[in-house]
Amino acid sequence: MESSADYSYDSAFAAIDSGNIGFLDSKSISSFLKKQETKGVTKEDFDAVIRRFDLTCNKKLSKEE
Repeated sequence: MESSADYSYDSAFAAIDSGNIGFLDSKSISSFLKKQETKGVTKEDFDAVIRRFDLTCNKKLSKEE
């Protein structure tokens, strides 16, 4: 996705936030990666990514985070 000429953070966020709920959580990240046929990534991996960037400690990522 990043190598695409029309890549932007907003388009990446929108692609992962398929329900258009305004945030990313481990469920939305998992769903996105399954659609991309990504294998070998666990729920613990999703949770670790969220913990790393979650500034508000609500287990969700907003666009700002």
